[in-house]
Amino acid sequence: MQTSSSNVPRVNVQRFLLDLALFACPEDFRREYGDSILSDFEQDPLRIGEVLRDIVKSGIHMRFDNFARDLTFGLRRLRSSPLFVAIVVLTFAFGIGANVAVFSVLNAVLLKPLPFPNADRLVTLSIVDQRVGGGYGALSVPDVTDIRTRSTLLQSIGDETPDQATLTSNGKPLTIGGLAVTPAFVQALGVQARLGRMLDQRDERKGVRSIVVSDKIWRDRLGGDLAAIGKSIDLDAVPYRIVGVLGPEVRLPEPSSAQLRRVDYLAIQPDTAPPSQRGARYLSGIALLRPGSTVAQANAELSLISSRLQKLYPGVDALQLFHVAPLRSNLLGDVTPGLWTVFAAVIGILLITCANVANLILANASNRDREFALRAALGASRRRVAVQLLTETGLLAVFGGAIGIGLAYWSLHALIAAHALMLPRIESVRIDGGVLLYAVVAVVFSTCIAGFWPVVAISRSDLSSALKSAGRGGDASAGHGMRASLVVAEVGLALALVVLSGLMVRSFIELTRTDLGIRPEGLVMSDMAAMPDSRYRQPAQRNAFAKRLLTGIRALPGVTDAAVAVSYPLSDVALGFTFDIVGRSFPPGQEPDASFNAVSANYFRTLGVPIVRGREFTDTDTASSAPVAIVSESLVRMYFPDGNAIGKRIVTGSWNGAGRGTRTIVGVVADERHRLARPPRPEYYVPVYQESPDLLSAIVRSNLADRAALGREIQGVFATADPLLEPPQTYSVNDLIGDQTMQARAAATLLGSLSLVALILALSGIFGVVSFQVSRRSREFGVRMALGARGHDILLDVVRRALILTSIGIAVGTLFGALGAQAIASQLHNVSPLDPFTFLAVIVLLVLCACVAALVPAVRATRVDPVVALRYE
Repeated sequence: MQTSSSNVPRVNVQRFLLDLALFACPEDFRREYGDSILSDFEQDPLRIGEVLRDIVKSGIHMRFDNFARDLTFGLRRLRSSPLFVAIVVLTFAFGIGANVAVFSVLNAVLLKPLPFPNADRLVTLSIVDQRVGGGYGALSVPDVTDIRTRSTLLQSIGDETPDQATLTSNGKPLTIGGLAVTPAFVQALGVQARLGRMLDQRDERKGVRSIVVSDKIWRDRLGGDLAAIGKSIDLDAVPYRIVGVLGPEVRLPEPSSAQLRRVDYLAIQPDTAPPSQRGARYLSGIALLRPGSTVAQANAELSLISSRLQKLYPGVDALQLFHVAPLRSNLLGDVTPGLWTVFAAVIGILLITCANVANLILANASNRDREFALRAALGASRRRVAVQLLTETGLLAVFGGAIGIGLAYWSLHALIAAHALMLPRIESVRIDGGVLLYAVVAVVFSTCIAGFWPVVAISRSDLSSALKSAGRGGDASAGHGMRASLVVAEVGLALALVVLSGLMVRSFIELTRTDLGIRPEGLVMSDMAAMPDSRYRQPAQRNAFAKRLLTGIRALPGVTDAAVAVSYPLSDVALGFTFDIVGRSFPPGQEPDASFNAVSANYFRTLGVPIVRGREFTDTDTASSAPVAIVSESLVRMYFPDGNAIGKRIVTGSWNGAGRGTRTIVGVVADERHRLARPPRPEYYVPVYQESPDLLSAIVRSNLADRAALGREIQGVFATADPLLEPPQTYSVNDLIGDQTMQARAAATLLGSLSLVALILALSGIFGVVSFQVSRRSREFGVRMALGARGHDILLDVVRRALILTSIGIAVGTLFGALGAQAIASQLHNVSPLDPFTFLAVIVLLVLCACVAALVPAVRATRVDPVVALRYE
């Protein structure tokens, strides 16, 4: 008895394993043979291992056979309905293709780690200037030194600043852009040279001029010579020794402009500001968090360092707070919300696609009631019928997914080639393994969602009654309510997407309508030309270049006005400086702050900027005349509350070696914008010949219609003024507006295209459901018309039912649209996220489109012949 009782637990375990193994077999096999197998096991429980192996092997084989039969039958069944297959496959292709395309961009831009060994520990350093509302500002040489010597949680603390030079050897003069860095900047990134080495401490020694060049410069200007390391090239007529060559794939961060870009060269950061000049802030900092440290801990430490420095330097460092942020957020912060918004939109498109396909399959399945009933009568379970339907849906999704991947590849290739997607790392977008895995997930998801509703309809339907009710009128199929629900979902999602795209389009339009403060007609502006210090060290040399440039441009045919300046409206260049007002005192750290510009005579007249009070600069405002300044209206409002600034004196900051100087305000001008999406900053202007800047742009007004020809003429004047400088590019105002609205335009266009697809899918869903209802109710319409109903009664009845579904969808969509609009509020410009005009316009559009979609089947319903309908019955 003890032996028998000890075997009981063992037998129970074996029986459990046997039950588990039987789940490898199809349900009908388990139902028919499961009890027999268990009975045989109880008679001979010693062969458990062999039995389990045989059951699992046979179960897998049977399931594979069943799947193969379902697949074969599904292919044969679909082949008999080519139009249905084409519509469903194309619907899947657009939905899945849009998802694959957008995910490939999302994956390359946002999801993949930055191309640096310690990307998760890289942070950017900046200053929060609490005096001007907490904006992030640049660092000075002393700032970086203080952080390097006092911080215990940061390492490899380096800095960089954008640099530009003219390559004057090995060919025609070529303006190239690079970065001036400290060796720690390179060490923090962990970037390696393809040839030679990267910059290090040896290159910081006095008199040493080392440079690392890009792969492009190495190939184009050095002929790809492997012996180029150690040779010299001339930048601004100064020889630099090449110590390394970057790989072609290298992109380096530029935190000041939040870009990850290819550079032409790397050089050592010169000490252009003495260590005593704590306020000369022009550097972008970068560092590595020590292992185990967090951004929050580093910011807490930097807060303590800042408070100590504020006590040591109460003037320039008052209210200045050091701050770190992940490099990733610095580079990708602006594009992240927009990309996630577009990705959410394509998920909505996929859901609408699935709803539309489910509707089509439901309508098709309702015509197969007799087939399903016969299969059930012959012994097929509802599960087998449902699996067959799901298999057919999966086949359609696979075909659609394959076409969708091709569409995604083609569309991405076209968009990238046309430079329509101006995003960080866009050049790395490709259909790789991760994207293909996402495509597989999208196909499986689409199969499950699109096939779920037909499967539920089959499980709830009375298959036995289908044989009796074949040919009867009315929409009595089990999927009628589901089809209506799916249309409501489609309409709701479509409305939400159209609302979001409408808001983005309105935001884009508002951005382009921004008041620039200038007369844009006939204007052409150039990029800044940098005068190298080696040839333009003295202010007189820089002034002479400015005069040669102005004289040459004003002599061009068709030019009515011309000026030179450091920056101009929409240039996205704004140099910020503090200044003092004579006769007034400000607490430390709260000194007046404004943008600075050095401009020539006729600058405001050329641009069409109104002179509000006082006068404009003239050619007599030179280095030998009284120092003067002109200020903007916003500066007057902020720092001269009484509105009287003419005759007041300000002490302007030091830049370009000019030193601080006291200037008399002689004019007030209207505000100008340096960037469309930002409000004008307070700004002061000084005469170009009194400041002698080493950076100059040309601003030209002409009555010539050919802007491109005028641009070439301006470039020719630059080349004549200094043959060793590469002439800068020129732009019209429309070019500058287009550049600054490129991302907004791309987002509006992409969301608009997606919402159009969603709207078409939703309307096709309405059309399909109404058409199906009309075909099912043909007998009812015939009887009603035989009893005296008029055509317009039938028409109104059909349209009314369609509008009921549409109204419910609109109510749902309005709610989702409002939630989505709040999520993208930060991306809108001068548009409320709950803008009533946009919501109302979209609702009216959707109602009108729904009426049109329902009208065709409604008209068909009025043409039902009562005699034919009754005879058919």
